[in-house]
Formats: sequence, structure tokens, C-alpha cells
Amino acid sequence: GGGVEDGRKMNTPRKMMKMNNRTQKLGPKDAAAALNGGADGEKQGRLRKRALENAFFWALNVGSSVSIIMVNKQLMGQNGYNFSFATTLCAMHYFVTTIWTLVQARFLSGNKAGVSKDTGYRDLVIFTLVADMSIISLNTSLQVNAVPFYQIAKLGIIPCTCAVETFWLKKVLTKEMVAALVVVMFGVSIVTVTELQFNTSAFGVMVALMSTFCSTMQQVLCGYYQKKNSLTGSELLRKVAPLQAASIAVMSPFMDKNVSGRWVSSYEWSLPSASCLVLSCLFAVLVNVSQFLCLGRFSAVSYQVVGHAKTILVLLIGWFFFGGVLSANQTLGMVLAVSGMVLYGMAGMRAKELTAKTSILPIARNGKGHAAR
Repeated sequence: GGGVEDGRKMNTPRKMMKMNNRTQKLGPKDAAAALNGGADGEKQGRLRKRALENAFFWALNVGSSVSIIMVNKQLMGQNGYNFSFATTLCAMHYFVTTIWTLVQARFLSGNKAGVSKDTGYRDLVIFTLVADMSIISLNTSLQVNAVPFYQIAKLGIIPCTCAVETFWLKKVLTKEMVAALVVVMFGVSIVTVTELQFNTSAFGVMVALMSTFCSTMQQVLCGYYQKKNSLTGSELLRKVAPLQAASIAVMSPFMDKNVSGRWVSSYEWSLPSASCLVLSCLFAVLVNVSQFLCLGRFSAVSYQVVGHAKTILVLLIGWFFFGGVLSANQTLGMVLAVSGMVLYGMAGMRAKELTAKTSILPIARNGKGHAAR
């Protein structure tokens, strides 16, 4: 790092001398325009680089999420290897993610010593508890509620996230963005909720509401704590992954025993099932890393919108490669959901442009040419 930094320092005066020589040959207005043009070029370059990074992180998150769904269907499905221990699998995912974050910090980052920034234990404990409750409540909701009601509860994450970001983080959603979100939710509901079944218990409703709220807070806090503690997504993940792995591992045997009726130690492994488990853990690392990176850069609402694209991709892949059946209603729902996603993206861009314009206000001057105070 030192050699590169010294090179930059040596090159800077040369660049400035060249720029000064050019500007001396130009008139004052032309010189100012040349300097502004150079600054604008650098800014455009940074924006293009960030846009490419954003696109890569989104693609990584969507691609890895769809891949892990396909792998877990084979690993956990009754027609696959019937590994029906969802919470234990989640603990394994976080153990492997912990190993990756340590390797990445030690060998693949500029911080070769792996030293991370100080973060309050209170923040880490709160985030871990909320994330664990999200996982537990989602698994329990799927166990005690019918699948349609479970899907409806997951759809409730979008309006819940909007409310939390609006009232707590003071983020503004325009009418266009809200309308686009309604279209997305309506389209996804047509795709995922094939029939309405509300014959659930009071306990089932309570668990479903808890899963909605905890999932919302996990995603909101992921971005909030990164900004609050000046952490990157990788740094926050390195801190919370071992805590989540340990805490979920303690609860997983009892929760899985309650769901499947047997202990995880009774599962009979084979080479294909073990290979499938390893593949699931590898994709889980990509999912976790990309999720923390995305939530550090974008709002939790945007993450939810893109998250529903995964559902549509899974259905399309199942239809195209595995002979799945798409009904007319599901096709209509996909079209509506994708249209809503596009509209949400366009509305978000317009909102940013409007914010940028209104934040740059002309300075009012008095008759003597001085800025008014």
C-alpha cells in the first residue's frame, strides 16, 4: 500500500502542473470550463464504477438466492435427500459464513491483520436476537400455518418495512413509489397465494406477525448499524455471523426435533447428500455476503422488491428446466410484479433527481453583489 500511495503523491503535482500549463494558455472562462470538465469526468467515472458494483451485488444476491433454493429443494425435499432439519442447516450456513469472513479479512482484504473496528456489544446483541427471531418465527409460521397464510405474512414485510423506514429513519416514499409497491405486492400475491385459507389459530397469527416484524427489523438494522458504526457489509457480517451460528446451533436440535419428530443425529448421510449440503453452505456464503452488501447500499424496501424477483425466477426456472406448470393467473401475476419493480426503480430514480435539484439552491444576493445572510 505504501508504494502505491507514494506513487499517487508523486503523480499529483505532475498532473497539477500539466493542468496549470493548459489553463494558462486558455482564457479565464475556458480555463474554468476545463477544470470543471475534469472534475465532472472524475465524478462520472465514480458514478459508473458504483453503478457497476451495485449491479454486480444485486446479480450476485439474486443468482445465489435462486441457486440455494434449488439446492435446498433437493437436499430437504421428500423426493430428494429428505434432510428435514431447517434450523440446523441455517446454523451450518452461518458457521461456514464465519469461516469465510475470517479468511477474507486475513488474506483477501487490505486489512491483513484482520483487525476490525470497535462496535458496541449492545448493537451486536440486538441484531443477533432480531435475526435469530426472524429465522425461528419464519420456520415456526410455516409449521403452524397454511402455506397461503405464510405467504401473505411474508408479503406484509414490504408495508411493514415502509412504515419502519418512514417513521424511524425518516425516509420519504413518493406516491409513485408507493403505487409501484402496491403493484408488486398484488402481482406476487397472485403468483404465490394460490388459495385463501384463514383457518389458523391465534398462536399462528401471532407467530406470523412476529415473523413479519422481525424480518423487517433484521433488514432495516443491517443497513442502520453499518452506517451508525461506519462498517462495511463484510465487517458487520464478520462480527454477527459467529454469534448467529452459535446461538442458532444451541436451539436447532430441539426446534428440529419438534418439527420433524427426530433428532438430527439420526440422519443417515450419503456422499450425494453430503455434497448437496456442502453446495448449500457455499451458496449460503454468497447469499449472506451479498445481502449485507446490498442492505448497506440500498434501502430495505428496495431489497424486498428485488427479493420478490427471486420468487419469479424460481418459478420460471422450474417451468423451463423441470417441466413445471404455469397457470394463466401466475403468468399475469409475474407480469404485474415485474412491471411494478420497473416502475418502482423509475420512481426511485426520479425521486433522487428531484432531491438533488432541490438540494442545490441558488444563493440570493442583495443589490451590492454580496450574498444575503
